[in-house]
Amino acid sequence: MAVTTYCSNSDVEDVMSTHGVTAYIDDDESGSRSGAETAYLTSAVERAAAMWVNPRVLMRYKASDLSGNGYLKWANAVIGALEVCRRRNNPIPISLASDAERIELQLQQIQRGQLNVPEQAESFEQIPVVTNYDVERWHQATPTRVQIEESTGSSPEGNRKRYLARPIPWLN
Repeated sequence: MAVTTYCSNSDVEDVMSTHGVTAYIDDDESGSRSGAETAYLTSAVERAAAMWVNPRVLMRYKASDLSGNGYLKWANAVIGALEVCRRRNNPIPISLASDAERIELQLQQIQRGQLNVPEQAESFEQIPVVTNYDVERWHQATPTRVQIEESTGSSPEGNRKRYLARPIPWLN
């Protein structure tokens, strides 16, 4: 499964500079990047999105709605740059570490619903759904049934089943 990322390698280079990224990932000290070293930069961007950004924003937003968001592009680039710096246990620049701390705090607030992703409307409704149940206690094998006429909201998604309330023939 592909990881949704919000920035590209060039965005990480904008945060750290092209020479800074090369200095952190150049294993053979040639002064230029090989294919494997460039692949590491790509995996750092994906890891930043998968571990930091996506778990916090995809609970309230669809990935397709967030693809062009400027805040998430910047956040993913800063965290990707942080991952690049951590590669060989190199020291992380103080400005980058403080930006990453601030982003982590903001992402936690977004996850808890205290903040919204800037310039982005929520993708999922966060209002509760009310469901009225008809519990038939006299027969143990009868499932709990939903009274659709008195319930609000949409049908449950996924593997949940909705049993319709229907009369029991021998009680009528």
